[in-house]
Amino acid sequence: MDWNLLLIVLSILLTTFAFVFILSKTIFTQFEKQRKQELSLKISKQVVPIKLQAYERLTLLLERITPESMVLRNDYSSLSVKQYQIVLLRAVKEEFDHNLSQQIYVSTKAWGLMLAARQSMIQLITETASQFENADETVEFVNEIIDEFSEISDDPVSVAKLFLHKEVQQQLL
Repeated sequence: MDWNLLLIVLSILLTTFAFVFILSKTIFTQFEKQRKQELSLKISKQVVPIKLQAYERLTLLLERITPESMVLRNDYSSLSVKQYQIVLLRAVKEEFDHNLSQQIYVSTKAWGLMLAARQSMIQLITETASQFENADETVEFVNEIIDEFSEISDDPVSVAKLFLHKEVQQQLL
């Protein structure tokens, strides 16, 4: 038997095997990459609408906890300052609690700004109510909350709304 011929046959077989192996690996890798892209696109088509809905709900929450909005929704005509303070604080808590699950769809920073906006409103209501000793000054209390909120530059509610808007724009690009 000729050893040179055997070496040539073996080298051809080895080269062919290496070529088939590399080609198979490349095809498999490309197939796997395409499958992951298709899966990612499918998930994205399902998740994006849910995330957008979360941003919408959080924006609505921020709108609903502004003093003007809460005053329009909650009658104060027959309540004392202390009673109306409780109504407003409950309104902020309920709005926030109703949308608590939305935090899983937004960034940590966005959720932090939501918490800051909630705390800001609670603090505004509490501090403003503490200025009124007379229980029948509810109209003045309401006017003072609205005035103080309008005087806050870069209030946490507006800051959070602006951030949510920017975050949605980044995700849509």
